[in-house]
Amino acid sequence: MFNINPIYYKLFCLSLIFLVIIYNLISLIILYNYYYKGDNFKLYLIFPEFIQKWFKSIELFSKSFIAFKAYKDLVYRELFVYFIILIIVLIFM
Repeated sequence: MFNINPIYYKLFCLSLIFLVIIYNLISLIILYNYYYKGDNFKLYLIFPEFIQKWFKSIELFSKSFIAFKAYKDLVYRELFVYFIILIIVLIFM
């Protein structure tokens, strides 16, 4: 039916994986800023609504140590999984 070049498929997979990894790394940076420094990002009022909700959810996770640790562990696990997928895509595709 469609003849899709495998290079394009690989580039598509790599770009999506990199976007997810960057999203998780930015989440960790913001989480640490909220938890350890107590920074309040007042600039998030100029961002779109979905980014404001993202900042607010990270701010809620940083309020207690248990939620902070659970969210941090979740992000580290996701990063590990996506790095493994990245290695598999780079090697076997």
